[in-house]
Amino acid sequence: DQNTLNKIAYDEVIDPREEVKALVTIREQLAKECILDLRLVDSENQRLLLSYQQKDVLQKNVSSTWHNPHILPTFRGEGASVDPTTEDKSAVFESSPFRQLTWDLLLRLLTKTAAL
Repeated sequence: DQNTLNKIAYDEVIDPREEVKALVTIREQLAKECILDLRLVDSENQRLLLSYQQKDVLQKNVSSTWHNPHILPTFRGEGASVDPTTEDKSAVFESSPFRQLTWDLLLRLLTKTAAL
C-alpha cells in the first residue's frame, strides 16, 4: 500500500567522525596486507621457479607427460599475520576479506610491469 510506504521512518544517526575512523581503519588494514604481500612476492617467485625447474627435469626423465601442466601462484596470506608496521612480533592482525583480491591484483600488476 502506498500510504504505508510513506510512513516508514529511519532514526539512525550517522556520525561523520565515526565513519571516517572506520574508513581509516580499513585503509590501515589494507596497507598492512599490501606490505606483507609485497614481502611474499620474492618467496612466491622462488617457489614458481623451482616448480618450473622440477617440471623440466621430470619431463626430460619420464616418458609420460607431466601430470600438472599448470604451475600457478598460490595465496599464502590467510589467517593471522604479524603486523609489519611495528617491531613487536607479537602484534598480529587477522586478514581482511579483501586479502585474496589484493594479492591477485598485486600479481597482475607485477606481471604487467615485468612484461613492459
